[in-house]
Amino acid sequence: MRWTDDCISGRFKVLRSRRVGPAAALRRFRRDERGSLVIFGLFCLLIMVLVAGLAVDLSRFEHRRTMMQNTLDRAILAAADMSQTLVPEDVVDDYFDKAGLGDVAVTVDVEDGFNFRTVSATTSVEVPTMFVRNMGVDQFAAPALGTAEERIGNVDISLVLDVSGSMGWAASGTTKSKIELLHEAATDFVETMFDTVQGPGVPAGKLSINIVPYNQQAVIGSDLAQHFNLSNEHAASACADFVSSDYASAAIMPGQALPRTAHADARYSNTSPQFVECQENATTTMMAWETSETALTNRIGLLTAYGDTAIDVGMKWGVALLDPALRPVVTDRIAAGKVSADLAGRPFDYNDGEAMKVIVVMTDGENTNTYAVKDPYRSGDSPLVEGADGRDYYHYPERSGSYDFYRTSNNTWYKLSQIGGSYDVYSWPEVWAKHTIRYYDNRYVKEIFGDIGFYNDAVRRTSYGAKDSQLLAACTAAKSQGVLVFAIGFEAPSAGQAVMRSCATSDAFYYDAQGLSISDAFAGIASAINALRLTQ
Repeated sequence: MRWTDDCISGRFKVLRSRRVGPAAALRRFRRDERGSLVIFGLFCLLIMVLVAGLAVDLSRFEHRRTMMQNTLDRAILAAADMSQTLVPEDVVDDYFDKAGLGDVAVTVDVEDGFNFRTVSATTSVEVPTMFVRNMGVDQFAAPALGTAEERIGNVDISLVLDVSGSMGWAASGTTKSKIELLHEAATDFVETMFDTVQGPGVPAGKLSINIVPYNQQAVIGSDLAQHFNLSNEHAASACADFVSSDYASAAIMPGQALPRTAHADARYSNTSPQFVECQENATTTMMAWETSETALTNRIGLLTAYGDTAIDVGMKWGVALLDPALRPVVTDRIAAGKVSADLAGRPFDYNDGEAMKVIVVMTDGENTNTYAVKDPYRSGDSPLVEGADGRDYYHYPERSGSYDFYRTSNNTWYKLSQIGGSYDVYSWPEVWAKHTIRYYDNRYVKEIFGDIGFYNDAVRRTSYGAKDSQLLAACTAAKSQGVLVFAIGFEAPSAGQAVMRSCATSDAFYYDAQGLSISDAFAGIASAINALRLTQ
């Protein structure tokens, strides 16, 4: 009975347990973790599908937006080009048509000024969604917009060109001389500058170019020299002698006292001058503030090779012609009809945001010694006289006795009565027109007094080392004012290359040219100037 009771009792327990089964089942389900990752995986899959769909929709949108923006950028850049002859709105529409976006509405605004054109354009990018529309986003939209401006700034250039004797030598790899290659390269440079800066539709006067040829001197020329305060010992030529301190300044003031280079031969011992420091003619004279492409290229074509090398003097004038100190000179030359009225206000101030000043200086050599006559022997009466008998004598009144006229041809002293009873005194400029300084020293001074150092007293010699320092001072003066200095060493020796590299604004502004590559050097500079002009 007990077992039966137990069985019955157990049975009742079982039955009792089954009777509360739903609650227990829920408790067991809550505690049971089997199958939970399936639900988590379903949620993850749903999120991944949504993210992937979003990525696809965003990719489609970004592709469309980028295409629209790039097309718009190209269109407004082309439309803003001041040499563009088409209507800016038509240019923009044409770009969109060719890109397959002709159905897109673009709003274009144009502002034209005296020396600029600004083009702004806006449109909207709208791309329907494929996946995220299930999240309530039917399309992605964003504006595409941009503004382009071309402002034609004023460009003033000084071409400082070596025309020394070695420029007449044949260039490497060709039968042409270096001066012939310079003609071609500099002419191409000028033509490129006019094409890019002073092109069709551009207001006149945007470009001004100076040409400064130099050998042992830089010839100002009698016409331009009248605007400077040159000393007046003679009128045979117009060059200026500078001292070392002059090169530290970019300016030459119109009223600044400038010693006129003596018309003298301080180098040779021949009886008559063979090598005059300043040699003025149409092939050597500088050209200032020129706006005529034809006039510039014609002048370049006349350049001939002769003489020594004074890069420092050429650079001094190249810088000065860009300096605003000479604005009164430009104004006067405009009034005289010798400079275009379009250059009124030139040279502009250095801080003028719309003015670019550039110097291109080239040499095929290195600085050589320079010779200048010192002040006591530049003007005034000399001891050399012409007797009434038509012969020349050295007059030395301090000599004891009455025989104080020395004739060098026969080493004899004469009295006044023996030379015709009267005489005319030669000025120092007249002496140097007859004789070289060394000849005068040898045949007159030394014959009478011995070697008393007359030549060194009369001549100031500047060594090539000092001239390199003067050149670098002139380059520094230009660069400190924001002038861009490009330098070319045209088959130059190592010393010439080194000083030219130091003169340039940076290493990237220096060009080492050999033979025909001189044209590449000038073309590279023209390209760099244009790129810098557009950047500014």
